[in-house]
Amino acid sequence: MLLIDPQAKGVTAISLMVRVLNSSTLAAIVFFLAGALAAVGILRARPGRMIGLLEVLPQQAVLLMSAFAACAAVYASQYADGVPRPRAFIAADQAPAVFIMLAHTASLFDCFIPRAPRLLHP
Repeated sequence: MLLIDPQAKGVTAISLMVRVLNSSTLAAIVFFLAGALAAVGILRARPGRMIGLLEVLPQQAVLLMSAFAACAAVYASQYADGVPRPRAFIAADQAPAVFIMLAHTASLFDCFIPRAPRLLHP
């Protein structure tokens, strides 16, 4: 949508990326690349721990930025496009962005951080 309609840059989940890169087109390219790398990381047959992690870290960065923008909108009681709303309304609306980032972070730890061997078996 960033490539089709410039108004899409006001969406809270992607607004921070657009502001950081100062370009809707560049932000769209970053989103496509992060998604493509994550897809490659998931679809490839056991790429190795480090390569797999490097393939999903861009997606993690995008999700972190989205969650941060959601939290900033809640704090400011205003969406990224300037529409004011009560904090509870924005929090309820933007909670999925934060929860998705938390779930993605937990899955990265589960998939890529080696576990210590158990010394005692139940």
